Amino acid sequence: MKYNFIFIKGLLLVCLQYNSGFAAEAGMPQLNPEFWPAQIFWLVVSFVFLYLCIWKFILPKITKNIEDRKSIIMRDLQDAEKFKEETTKKIQEYNRVIDDAKNDAKKIILEEKNNLEKELNLKKQKFDDEIDKEIKKVENEIKNFQLTSTEKVNEIAREVVNSLMMKIVGTEVNESNLKAVVESSAKKINQKQI
Repeated sequence: MKYNFIFIKGLLLVCLQYNSGFAAEAGMPQLNPEFWPAQIFWLVVSFVFLYLCIWKFILPKITKNIEDRKSIIMRDLQDAEKFKEETTKKIQEYNRVIDDAKNDAKKIILEEKNNLEKELNLKKQKFDDEIDKEIKKVENEIKNFQLTSTEKVNEIAREVVNSLMMKIVGTEVNESNLKAVVESSAKKINQKQI
């Protein structure tokens, strides 16, 4: 291994000295007009080969990729348009359902309101009828009370007047006369109150 390294080192030194002397005499071959036709030939061959490789192998792949992408984009745009139409239909259906629900709710509220008003009117009428019955009953009781109380008051008044007359005059007053005087006085009082 050590000998190989020394051999390679020596070979490199010889090549470098040989090439450096040769290159110094000839100069740069690219600038030498003698080598231009060969350089042009190989340049044309290289570019033609590169053009053919690009035209036959690389360009079809790029074109295919572009067409594939274009078809994917078109398909995605068509799908997006379909989704947009479906979304529009769904939104319209949703709005229609909401409007129907609002209308149904309004109808239900109106029906319930009417039912409540009918029920309230029935209860009010029933209550008014009961109040009228009670008022008539109370009026009858008051009239009965007035009639009975007037008779009782008249009777009490007769008894009081009779006892007073007994004490003052010392004799009993005629019952029919006493009754007539008390009733006429009660009638006058009742007429003044009415």
